[in-house]
Amino acid sequence: MKTINFTSYLADEMAHFVKFKQSSGFDYRCSAKLLFRFDQHLVVLLFKSKVLTRTIFQNYFETINHLLWAMWTLPQPRFTCRPPTNFCKQDVNVSIIFS
Repeated sequence: MKTINFTSYLADEMAHFVKFKQSSGFDYRCSAKLLFRFDQHLVVLLFKSKVLTRTIFQNYFETINHLLWAMWTLPQPRFTCRPPTNFCKQDVNVSIIFS
């Protein structure tokens, strides 16, 4: 996975979270990219706090609201999510189908 360089005031915390998820055996590429977009949003806002408020999240969701509607109109692929074997005692497959 290509390293994501977070640049907001919360960059260290975000990088630590991604490393934690990866060290737990999760493939965290897609979620790390989403977290990177939120990080960039914080940079644009010149956010300089270690505390995230509801207003910050609401503002972010308003800026990506148009993307959410676009997601609902596109056909979504079928994929299988498989948890890491060291995480579960049983091997479990979860299929998610979007229609």
